[in-house]
Amino acid sequence: QRDVFLNNYMFTGIRADLTKIFSMAPLFQVSHQFAMGERINPYTFAAMYGTGKVFCQGNLDNEGSLSGRFNYRWTDKLVSKSQLSISPGGQDMAQFEHEYTGDDFSASLKMLNPSFLEGGMTGICIGSYLQSVTPRLALGLETL
Repeated sequence: QRDVFLNNYMFTGIRADLTKIFSMAPLFQVSHQFAMGERINPYTFAAMYGTGKVFCQGNLDNEGSLSGRFNYRWTDKLVSKSQLSISPGGQDMAQFEHEYTGDDFSASLKMLNPSFLEGGMTGICIGSYLQSVTPRLALGLETL
């Protein structure tokens, strides 16, 4: 019997991941990724830390691109999330999201590349609200 593993990470070449889990509670692990091929970074270092309230993940590759994600659970219903990406000579990105989940609704505010340095607020702000109307139907709205 043959099994097929389908994923979005199609590439030509060779890749090896070495992962070391130091702890499960709290979760702490690091990994090293080595690759040879087209459009693949030859080396990437990743680290991850997580508890019931905090989740942190970061990646650093051989070209100096840094990406990170941080989530903080204030309560069971209130979560803040952030993502950062810094690349030498290019596309830096920041995203911040605050989400509240009620018993029958969800509300969130998301900011993409916010800045207050240019005399006012710049970037993209997105607000969304989703309300359950029946057990099988939910209606929502989203605004920029």
